[in-house]
This record gives sequence, structure tokens and C-alpha cells, in this order.
Amino acid sequence: MTRFARDAKPKPILGDGGAPIVFEDELSATKAVLRHTLAYFNGHLVASREIAGSSVRDVKRAAAEKLFLGGGKTVEVERVRVEA
Repeated sequence: MTRFARDAKPKPILGDGGAPIVFEDELSATKAVLRHTLAYFNGHLVASREIAGSSVRDVKRAAAEKLFLGGGKTVEVERVRVEA
């Protein structure tokens, strides 16, 4: 279970599908809590993607590209020459 200042409610560490993870031993539970705690202290990590193999830079770049590129949408532009 983790409890952070943003909402002050205890929450379990969830796995795939949103089911709580049951740890086999204290060491693996401690490691998981430390990963999530460090992710919380290092910034606003909604899904803790930074601790799942990519870096903070990669996640921020992907978010910026999605914002500026419109999530993969393309816009057709036609140039029309105006004679003065």
C-alpha cells in the first residue's frame, strides 16, 4: 500500500488489469514501494511510465509531440499564389 500527499488515501500497488499485486516476500514489496515513491518524488507521473523502462525525457518528448502533432493527425495544406 502507498499513501501520498496528493490525496492522503492508502492505495494498493496495481498490476495489469487494475488488480492489486500480492507480493511473495517483503523484499519485492519494498522494492515496488520504493520505485513508486521515487517516481512520485521525481515528478508528476500518472502511470509511472518512467520507471517501466523509458526515461523522463522520452515520455515528455512523446507528450510534446502528441500535443504539437495532434496525436498523429495530418493537415493538408494547399498553397495558392496571389498575384498583385
